[in-house]
Amino acid sequence: MMDGIIGTVVSIVGGDMVNANNRRDFKAEEYNLYDVRKARPFWNQVCEANQWQVIKDEEDFAEDYVCKILNNLYVMELQVVGYWHNFDKDYISNLWISASKVDNLKKKAQEKNTRSGLIFLNCVPNRFIGIDIEEIKQSFKINRSDGEKSYKIPLKQIYYLYKELLDNNFCDCLENHIEIMDQGNGRIPMAQRNVNLRGKNGICC
Repeated sequence: MMDGIIGTVVSIVGGDMVNANNRRDFKAEEYNLYDVRKARPFWNQVCEANQWQVIKDEEDFAEDYVCKILNNLYVMELQVVGYWHNFDKDYISNLWISASKVDNLKKKAQEKNTRSGLIFLNCVPNRFIGIDIEEIKQSFKINRSDGEKSYKIPLKQIYYLYKELLDNNFCDCLENHIEIMDQGNGRIPMAQRNVNLRGKNGICC
């Protein structure tokens, strides 16, 4: 298990048609916001605070990170959940992620003889879930209505580690990122829930 890693997530959900790899087409604006401005800087800070060694963190469209944690090497996939805003994980039932990401990560771990894990982050980000790839069962794989093959991961059926970080940053999705919110099913309704802590997000805006 991913001892010491903690967090929670749901994948970015959209209604676009999928490409030949059974994944939605690349969206530069989402990548820039979620990956470049949020996920990577956040995860670098988490690793530094926990004294986890970052072996690789450059974007090459393979695994997102390779980290050494408690003498174990992990290949990792990071994902900001587009409809997980600034509220506790208990308001989320399932995590979604492209099947190709999970399958590729499993393959990379076998090739490198390492462990592997998924890191799901909320929109701020100040919360995350870490899941060992071995927790992801084939029975979780489904065909979505848009044609994409995905894993629908039920939180109640897996072991995971969860972490909330104390900071002064809040969800600003409706105020500053409404165009990206409009691109995914469920993002806006979840952001409008009264449990969502909204305000100034000093991380990206």
